[in-house]
Amino acid sequence: YKYPLLEKTMPFEGIQLASLADIAAMKIHAIEERGTRRDFVDAYFLSKKYSLEDMLDFYQNKYAVLENHLYSILRSLDYFEDAEQEKQMPQMLTEVSWEEVKEYFRKEIHRITEKKLRT
Repeated sequence: YKYPLLEKTMPFEGIQLASLADIAAMKIHAIEERGTRRDFVDAYFLSKKYSLEDMLDFYQNKYAVLENHLYSILRSLDYFEDAEQEKQMPQMLTEVSWEEVKEYFRKEIHRITEKKLRT
């Protein structure tokens, strides 16, 4: 794996698992690359532990992404057309609607964009 780990891995049943910070960075990367419902839902639930801004920081640190690439990433996080081609939501331990997931990302992207424009 060519990208650095943000935090040490954690042992679980004989294997090493990536940290939640690393997984959050990978989910942002996955959404930017392919944008499946599963990736959006996973990032939504990760946002219960980390803010979307934190996850974007993890992404930038892990993948050495420049700040000026942020606009492209934010657009990816607000592009749902590919994910909407999927007919079903992924299996989840805690249910959430697709509309709730989309609304979360729309609100957070608007908030982050407004904040960045003020700075």
